[in-house]
Amino acid sequence: MAKTYPNDGEATEFSLRLRKAIWESGYTYQELGLECDIARTCILSYINHNVEPRVGKLRAICEALGVSADYLIWGEKPYAGDERR
Repeated sequence: MAKTYPNDGEATEFSLRLRKAIWESGYTYQELGLECDIARTCILSYINHNVEPRVGKLRAICEALGVSADYLIWGEKPYAGDERR
């Protein structure tokens, strides 16, 4: 089960970065869900309800979007393999 956090800023920042990465990728929430084998409603929960995915789902999302987990979680190194900070 995904972990839910109170609205403490970190989850909100994760949600904002995830929303931005999805928008930049050109995927719809439905398309991303299909690509990652995640229900569209789960994708929406990650964006709107301060829910963070488990590691396996996070990995699938990062691979599909071409971003690093560090970027989504901490805001570091926006694209997978990008050595710039």
